Amino acid sequence: MAFAKQADKFACYEEAIQNPRKDVIFLTKTFQSEFHRKALRLREDFCGTAAISREFISSDFERFAVGVDIDSRAIDWCIEHGLSSLHSGSDRLELVLADCREFQDTRCYDIISANNYSLFLLTSRIDLIKYLKRVKECLDPSHGMFICDLTGGSDCFVKRKVKRQCGSLVYIWEQEGYNFIDASWQCALSFLFRDGSSLKRCFQYTWRLWTIAEVMDALYEVGFNKIRVWFSDLDEAEEFVYEETSNISGTVKSWNAIIAAV
Repeated sequence: MAFAKQADKFACYEEAIQNPRKDVIFLTKTFQSEFHRKALRLREDFCGTAAISREFISSDFERFAVGVDIDSRAIDWCIEHGLSSLHSGSDRLELVLADCREFQDTRCYDIISANNYSLFLLTSRIDLIKYLKRVKECLDPSHGMFICDLTGGSDCFVKRKVKRQCGSLVYIWEQEGYNFIDASWQCALSFLFRDGSSLKRCFQYTWRLWTIAEVMDALYEVGFNKIRVWFSDLDEAEEFVYEETSNISGTVKSWNAIIAAV
């Protein structure tokens, strides 16, 4: 039987795209450097299979996490496969099936994260501001931090296909079109296996390609007081190598950025 027939798209995504251990190290070290205390409460918005939340609670027995996502298939996968892989601590992870833009949460968190370009799912400024206001309300007022990531560069504006070997499979990233009027970006993700079979376009996206400046403006508007930016120039390295910066000049074909706001 072809590998693709047996493949699970969520397992492929975790293997090829995510590095939750690296993400959690960054989240917790950044929080520690800002507040000189340990982060204990995380909410992972747009969590998908909650890989970051699972790693967060595994990293310290005092830690608690909430993962929120609107996709019931991803949540169900996490319950069936993700939680079962934990040696202990599954009682410290709560999964919520909800739209992050509408989720009414009364709890208070040290960190709220929106990884894997999740802010691009918010395709209007009204939705972006609404979401960030809810985030601000749910962060601890004395030591709360919001962290998200973005991508960009001139290569985003052209149709192209990128292939990259990741473990036992190849992921194929296709950029299908960019609209300069509304900044909408059409992309798809496929996986290719060593027997030549593939999961074609198993993840498809219609995103709003927000810039760093637009996100920073929105964060300040909803009440955040300090913003830090880490930048990785993907023209110079295939792997993400982040450096904190306040100035990015010149033309960069492809980049990633992490934003932390307090």
